[in-house]
Parts: sequence; structure tokens; C-alpha cells
Amino acid sequence: MTLFKLAWHSFRRNLKINLLIIVQTIIALLICIAMVCSATSRYKYYLPFRDVLEGKGMFCTMQNVMGKEYDSVMVDYRNQQELVLDRLYRVEEIYTRYEPFLSFDSLTNSDGGIRDKRYACISYDDNVLTRYTPELAAGRWFSSSGSGEHVEAVICQRGYGYKLGDHLTGQAITYENQSLTVDVEIVGILSESAKLFGCNGENDSYPNFKNLYQPAGEYMTAQLFPEEPGEEPEEEKPGILIILSNQALDGMNVVTQFAPDARALISCQDSISPQSETLNNHQISMLLDTAEGQSLPAVQERSMRYITNQLSMLAPVLLCILCLTCMSFVSGSAIITKRNMHDFGVYFICGMRWNRCMLLQLYNSVLISLISLVSSILLVLICGRLAILRDTVITLGGWQLLSSLVLLTLNLVVSVLLPVAILRRTTPNQILKTN
Repeated sequence: MTLFKLAWHSFRRNLKINLLIIVQTIIALLICIAMVCSATSRYKYYLPFRDVLEGKGMFCTMQNVMGKEYDSVMVDYRNQQELVLDRLYRVEEIYTRYEPFLSFDSLTNSDGGIRDKRYACISYDDNVLTRYTPELAAGRWFSSSGSGEHVEAVICQRGYGYKLGDHLTGQAITYENQSLTVDVEIVGILSESAKLFGCNGENDSYPNFKNLYQPAGEYMTAQLFPEEPGEEPEEEKPGILIILSNQALDGMNVVTQFAPDARALISCQDSISPQSETLNNHQISMLLDTAEGQSLPAVQERSMRYITNQLSMLAPVLLCILCLTCMSFVSGSAIITKRNMHDFGVYFICGMRWNRCMLLQLYNSVLISLISLVSSILLVLICGRLAILRDTVITLGGWQLLSSLVLLTLNLVVSVLLPVAILRRTTPNQILKTN
């Protein structure tokens, strides 16, 4: 307890220099968090479907199942997914985006009117909803398939003023070709920068995992405000994107179909033969009226190549920042040690050994580190709450906190080793004479 009191006393006596070192440490931590975020953002969207990409199957673009024969197909198959699963060999699951047969006539924009109303409605199976959660501006992602009274929805809006808990009323078509009124409750709101799975509008002959995603704002612009020849996109008009759960809609018998131009992952059993994979490719191109799919091993290889290239470009920057950070820690520790040398000499004459003085220095550094860490976390959280970091990849997570702790541990090691190197070569008499 005495050492803690002495450390606090030393901290207050050198408050100005300690505050400067705290500011220096906070800046180092913020830079570290930013660089870790930059690195993790390279594979952030790869991880949710990593096991699928590492398996067997195909990456393809959905078009229109069986074209004009859609009505007759539904006689034998409840939905398009059942049809595709039945026609392909050793297929386990399909991960893609759907469009439900659901329309909304009572949308109200922020002006209280309903003119120029534009909306898009998409849905996902639980195999996507449970794997990937896009960035939310408010509320939560899907936690259930909803109750019998309403269906949960997450929205992204532009020019509308809907809030969490608001309800939308839609008209759906059931598999019995009947009209059904659906009550939709808003449980989450996406930011326009949030990326949607299966909504990439870019065509790429050699796709990787990036081609599975598209920012919600870009998707809304393409779907709700299509460019006319000689005209600019009318992004100022109100628009709303409504995301639903297929399982919730299926419980109400609402028809869903593959969304046109949706990106899809089709996973197959590991035991599938190369011949069956080739047949699946041909079959999927006929069923979906699209080009043949890309094999998942090829997509996985390109994904890893992209991630490796991105991280290799960041490596020199990370190394330089680490060196600069170490230099700043050494400088800060040297300044603190120099300011405390006189006190150490006095403590030694009063009976305190050098190892206790080093422990006192460690306590002082721990105090600085804790203040810096808490301040850094609060700064990131406050900036995130104020939307200052909206257009960046900076967030707080496990890797960011771990890297901050590693950096502070390095600082503590330096703060102990430097006094050891200085005090072991001097005597109390020398210290008091020179300080």
C-alpha cells in the first residue's frame, strides 16, 4: 500500500509531464487500433462464410428459375430452393438473397406524405441471418423468426422517419395464390454503408468473397433510383429497403423467390465427385438462366490471394508504426525515470532497495497505462456514437483490445528495463549529486 501511495504522490508531483506521456500513449493506442481495424477489415467479410468457401460447391449468380414455367414448377415444388436442391447432386445448402411476394402501399416518408414512395424488399434464410450481421445504426439484427402477429424487419431508409418499434403493413401472396395482410415490425436500422450479402451489382469473371457484398446505399440507389439516359440518379427522393426473414415468411405461407442478379454460394458434400460437380454447373446454368458457376475452391484461392496481398501491403506500415511506438515509449520512460531519479536516491538512503524503486516505477507506468487505455476506449466509443467514424473502418473489438494490451505490456516492460539499466550503474550519492 505504501508503494501505491508513493507512486500516486510521484504521479501528482510530475503531473504535467505525465499528462504529456498519457497523451502520447493515447495517440499510440489510437493508431494501433486504427491499423488493426485496417488489417481485420481485409478479411472481415470473409470470416462469416469461411467454412463454406473452404468446402466444395459453387459460386453463381441467380437469375430466374425455369423462366416462364415458374407457375407450373410451384405445383410440384413449394419454393425455388426446393427445386434447385432436388435437381442438383449432393447439395447441402444455398446461401443467397431472395425477394418475397410482398408489397407496401402505406409507407409514409418523413414529410408525412407518401408521394414518390420507393421501396425494395429482400429476405434471407436463417443460414445467412445467423452467420452474418451487417453494421446497425440502431436496434438489433434478427433474433427470431417473429411471432404469429408480426414479422420482424431490419430497414435502411433515406428520406423516411421510421423508428424502432414502428409497424408497416404489407400485402403478400401465398403459395395458395391468396392475398394476405402482413404486419411488419421494425427491430433494426442499417446505415447506408452497411454491406448486404448477395447484393453485389458488379460482374467479375474471377470473383472472390468481396463479390458477395454490396453497401446498402449503393443497392438502394441502383434499385430505387435507376439512372435514366441523360439524367442523374435522384438520390434525394425518399426510399426504404426492408429486410425480412424467410423462415418468418414461410410460416405465413408467403411466396419467396431468388432475387435477380443475387450472388449465391451453393455448398456440396465433401464426397461429391468431379463429374457430379460438372453436372451441377451445367444444371445450375439451365435452372437459373445464368452463366455456369465458379467452383468454391477457385473462389477460395482468389479470396486468400486478395487477403494476403492486402496484408502484405499493410505490413511495412505496421512495422514502421511499431518502431515509432517503441521509440516513443523508450523516450517517455526515460523522461519519467530522469524526473524520479532524485526521489529514488532519497528512498534508497531511507532503506528502500533498488528493486523496490523499480517496482515503484512500474506502478507509475501502470497508472499511466490504465488512464491511457480507458481514455482511448472512451474516445473511440464517443466518436462512434457521434458518427465521426462512420466513413472509416475503425471499431472496437477483441483484436483491437488485445493489440492495445500487447502495446501497453511492451510499454511496461520498457518502463522497468530502462530504470534497471540506469540504477544498476549508479550509486545513491551520484544520483543526489547529479539531480
